[in-house]
Amino acid sequence: MAKITISDIGSGFSLNKINEAFQQIENELNNKVLYRDNPVGEQNHVLNDIDMNLNDIVNAGNIQASSFGFSDGTSIDSILADAEFFAKQSETSSIASAVSADESRQSAEDSNASAVEAANSEANAAQHASDADSDRIAAESAAADALIQANAAEQYSLLGLSANTTQFDMGLVSDQIEIFPTDLGVL
Repeated sequence: MAKITISDIGSGFSLNKINEAFQQIENELNNKVLYRDNPVGEQNHVLNDIDMNLNDIVNAGNIQASSFGFSDGTSIDSILADAEFFAKQSETSSIASAVSADESRQSAEDSNASAVEAANSEANAAQHASDADSDRIAAESAAADALIQANAAEQYSLLGLSANTTQFDMGLVSDQIEIFPTDLGVL
């Protein structure tokens, strides 16, 4: 169907019919056509949907719209809502990751402190073991000295002497023996 239909004028001259045709053209242009350079104060807006027939709108500059949708029925509002939802999830995940990283750092510091403490305990244990070994050696030496003194005391006792004796009576001795207290060992 044609967008403008003008009645044929026919033969002859009818100023009324020509003026009616021009008025019809003027009405159509003023009421139904968008102008690239619209006169100030005149309306220039779309009253119906425009089907771009899969053609692009080029060099649009800023687009202002109350809503925006796609041919599959998805609206820009739902896309923005999804984007906001995923942004919040990402923020929550980022915060959880930061908390986890902080807990990992704290755990690493605690592990390091435990390792230092274990190394100190190991060094202390080694020192105690060394001290115990030194004490064992000193005890063995003291025991050996005590055994020597006990043997010396026993020898003095067999001779009828005490540890404080510096002179003694040999009684009847058939063999000539020279005995000095130092020969029996240190008491």
